[in-house]
Amino acid sequence: MELLTINGLGSKQTYGFVLEEGNYKQFFQELKTKPKYAYGWNDKDGEEVDPNELTRFESVVYSFSLIFSCASFLDFNNKYDAFINVIKAPNGSIWKFTELNKTYRLHLQAVSNAVDIDIPRGKANITVQLKNNWQL
Repeated sequence: MELLTINGLGSKQTYGFVLEEGNYKQFFQELKTKPKYAYGWNDKDGEEVDPNELTRFESVVYSFSLIFSCASFLDFNNKYDAFINVIKAPNGSIWKFTELNKTYRLHLQAVSNAVDIDIPRGKANITVQLKNNWQL
């Protein structure tokens, strides 16, 4: 079972990567809520808040390292290109963390230029920044 799927496809099986250990804890943080519309009446205490207004959240940027399994530079390049093409979609990509039971629509912010490729060990590390505008 895949721990992470992107647009319904397993990250390990489809793109050949897993999140580096410890990167999951970012996703345990609750999103900060935006202030609701409130009106402070001069002749009454406190503020009046619309109880029917939807709760909105601030966006947050996650930065994490991915570890690709690869047999060659060509293998890494193919997996990396497929992954980047999916996450750079204008409407974002759907990341589902099955172990955490959380789903997010994430938008690409940046990919590190420094890619650590160690083909003899069959690994490559990259750092990705993705912006979360809302939790699904």
